[in-house]
Amino acid sequence: MQPLERKSRQEYVMEQIQNFILEKALRPNDYLPSEVEMAQSLNVSRSTVREALKRLETMGVIDISHGERPRVSTLNLERFLDALRMFMVIDKDEFIDLMELRKIIEIGAVDMAIKKLTDTQIKRLKNFITEMEKNIDNPELFAINDFNFHLELIKSTENLLLSKLMDIISVALLKVQKITSRFPSSKIAIPQHKEILDALTKKDSKKAKEILEEHISTSESKLIEYFNLRDNK
Repeated sequence: MQPLERKSRQEYVMEQIQNFILEKALRPNDYLPSEVEMAQSLNVSRSTVREALKRLETMGVIDISHGERPRVSTLNLERFLDALRMFMVIDKDEFIDLMELRKIIEIGAVDMAIKKLTDTQIKRLKNFITEMEKNIDNPELFAINDFNFHLELIKSTENLLLSKLMDIISVALLKVQKITSRFPSSKIAIPQHKEILDALTKKDSKKAKEILEEHISTSESKLIEYFNLRDNK
């Protein structure tokens, strides 16, 4: 481990611990040096080391047990995703980035979905559209069924990580939409979903991608409008 540089002490310690794990090629459950040893090596206080270790534990990099030295964590996808959910705080810039990520995930998943989409999944997609029509005057339920439609599309790829990432994105976007109550017009959203489903059923990848991008861009513009109105108050 190297001496302190010009950066946040906590961030510096976190970086050095991660570098140590890589340089020593430590494996899951291998022990790290003690807090005292790391504090002396890095010329920082034990409290700084302790806080850095806590953040690394939250990130799923290490495990901390009372009375023991910290250990390299076993890779745990759920733990990483839980941490991502917890820190998913949306402001205007983050929201725009999130919508771009959503476009990449959903549009990129169309080809896989078309190959694997089952009759049962097609029926579920139809049901979500029906529920959207039933709840046209209930923005919250409308939005939930909207997102369930998109989540079902991603699930049809049978890619677990894509499904989990989409689930996280959906949770974050729903938080924003519940606050704003500014949803894409049902006169646009419902026909768009029907067109997406029709294109998927016909295995028309190009058409499905075009309508999907148009739908997501509509949602994006409506919510950016909210952020602009809020910021100008």
